[in-house]
Amino acid sequence: MRHYWLRIALFFLLLLVTTITIAAFNLDLRIEHIFYQNGKWYATNQQPWHWFYKSGTVLPLLISVIALINMIGGIVTPTWRCWRQQAAFLLLTMLIGPGILVNAVFKDYWGRPRPRECTELGGKWEFQQVWQPGTPGRGHSFPSGHVATAWFLVAGCFILSRRKRYQHLTWLMAAIIYGVLMAFARMIQGAHFLSDALWGAGMTMLTAMIVYGFIFHKPLFIDKINRNIKKVFLTLLIGLLLLILMFAKPLYHETHFSRILPSDAHNIILLIHQTFGNIEIHIDKNAEATTGFVEITGTGFFERDVNSTISHNIVADTLILNSDNSVTGFFPRLTTNEHWELPTDIPLTVSAQTNKGDIRIFASPIVLENSKLNLSAPQGKIILIPIN
Repeated sequence: MRHYWLRIALFFLLLLVTTITIAAFNLDLRIEHIFYQNGKWYATNQQPWHWFYKSGTVLPLLISVIALINMIGGIVTPTWRCWRQQAAFLLLTMLIGPGILVNAVFKDYWGRPRPRECTELGGKWEFQQVWQPGTPGRGHSFPSGHVATAWFLVAGCFILSRRKRYQHLTWLMAAIIYGVLMAFARMIQGAHFLSDALWGAGMTMLTAMIVYGFIFHKPLFIDKINRNIKKVFLTLLIGLLLLILMFAKPLYHETHFSRILPSDAHNIILLIHQTFGNIEIHIDKNAEATTGFVEITGTGFFERDVNSTISHNIVADTLILNSDNSVTGFFPRLTTNEHWELPTDIPLTVSAQTNKGDIRIFASPIVLENSKLNLSAPQGKIILIPIN
């Protein structure tokens, strides 16, 4: 029994060593550059890779549903009870591994940009190593959910009879090939790096090994715990985790605006309204265009959403910019940062309001005197910072 748990530790160590090797030889970016040619991912919609993305997870999910039916049926049908442990193993592996650990925890909260989102491969965000957490909700590359689900098929080998060696090896090889093809499909589409695929498969396998160990090779300390207390505690813990992970989701939203001042515009009116967040405005003589950037990050529950828009139109000789940011749902954590750069060679009118947050204006004293400022921050600060 001790040897079994030692094998789990060695498998985890193997994942770490492989990850370090991938990073040392920069294999994540090197491999993705092969698939990114002439500014596009040429195999995104090609078959059979597109099929793996759309339908490749159906079989593993179907097996999980069958395991669930078996567990429910075992309550009323005694003949099904002999498979109850195997069904529990499959169901818990899918629920904890690809379900909670991969898709609900790491994928949402790790914030690693996908290959197609990295600047090195035509995106707008910087490449991050697999061990570098990013902004939750901004990137969903680590780990690969499709690969994690596909490698669930390998977990089926844990409960196949070892005495039927041919059937056991046939299923194992077929499952490994299927998992590798899924990993290749997601990499060739610019959706995941090699290290994402590695840990998608690794997390599923680690989960399967641990769940199998607790069901079929129980550690000694488990037997010493009162069974009723153990069941109640585990039920409450799993239920609480599921509620939190099902309803709490990270959110990331960006809005960009850039426009060269039209020749017929002789005035600028900037209107900003935020529910809460910080506003920063630079009125700079070196600004070649009017630019705006809004970044919203947070964690929300239930039907959470954000509405961030920047609109513009010209009325007579005036360029009117309207930035409006609002959210729906419950957000225990939400941060909004808005940044603007405006030219100084024409009259400016700025009307900015944030209910919770600070407003900072960077401008020369002369520009501040000649500009019309209508600023409101009831629960924050209004700071005018003079610059040369």
